[in-house]
Amino acid sequence: VDYVQANSDVKIIYPIEELTAAKEDMQVYLKTDTHWNEAGAYIGTQALYSLMGMPTTDINDVNHYEKEFTEGDLIRMGNLNPEDFPPDTNFEVEYKMDVGVTELNGTDITQWLYQTSSTSENDCNFLIAGDSYRLFMTKYLNRDFSIFNQIHTDSVGEPEVEELAENADIIVIESVERFNHTLLNTLDHFIKYLEN
Repeated sequence: VDYVQANSDVKIIYPIEELTAAKEDMQVYLKTDTHWNEAGAYIGTQALYSLMGMPTTDINDVNHYEKEFTEGDLIRMGNLNPEDFPPDTNFEVEYKMDVGVTELNGTDITQWLYQTSSTSENDCNFLIAGDSYRLFMTKYLNRDFSIFNQIHTDSVGEPEVEELAENADIIVIESVERFNHTLLNTLDHFIKYLEN
């Protein structure tokens, strides 16, 4: 990240400082799962907005409360009994609840392509391609852009993606370290789409 920031004009973010600071007040990652929780995703999304020059809102300035999370993927992958572990801590973050969101394509955010439109005043077509970390970001991103598209990077070669890329005002590629081996393939596809 430091090298890319120092040697290119690529906008890159790794919100480790923001997440580390936030964990002093609340849990930002799930203990029984390999993902951030909704508070962590909120903080990561706000860090993205900061990089993009958009207004940000501190998590302490929106309603949020703890909720239980059970049977994370570490428990399932380890074939462990969920009853042997205390419930994990997730959060419900009530972000821009006055913004209406309509699903355009799909009703399940885990589908390879998920699209919404919203009543956001930000008249912008936003596309994010990423791994499972993008899923907890959805409920924030789709309230801040009038058109929201998300795809899983495994599907970057699908025929529809070229048109999504061409029509997008903003493209974000999200990648967690364990999936960095897929990053070059994702970037290659988007470079080709945007060069056409």
